[in-house]
Amino acid sequence: LRAYPGPLSAALFVSASGPEHSEAGGLVRKLAAMVRRVPGDANSSVVVSLLFANRSVSGYDSRYPVNALRNLALDHAGTDYVLLLDVDFIPSPALPSVLRSFAAPLLLAGER
Repeated sequence: LRAYPGPLSAALFVSASGPEHSEAGGLVRKLAAMVRRVPGDANSSVVVSLLFANRSVSGYDSRYPVNALRNLALDHAGTDYVLLLDVDFIPSPALPSVLRSFAAPLLLAGER
């Protein structure tokens, strides 16, 4: 959140058993506290969705929930364009300006 001040939609998987499930409320409180610590107005554009294995995922997605998580985050993105990143990717602070410089000519070309 410090490296990229723009809108963010993240989805987290909560397993059906184990301490993660019983501590989901604590997880939500920790996430909310983390978002409040983000400087400026960036925290107003952060959406964190939780995917509970026992309620909303079945079959293939319960064993490999990456697709379901991606789709959940996309559903709540709230923007026309998205950049999909894995949790281990830390974007450069210059990423927004670099993306704008590449995207602007493509978007303008599409309007013709």
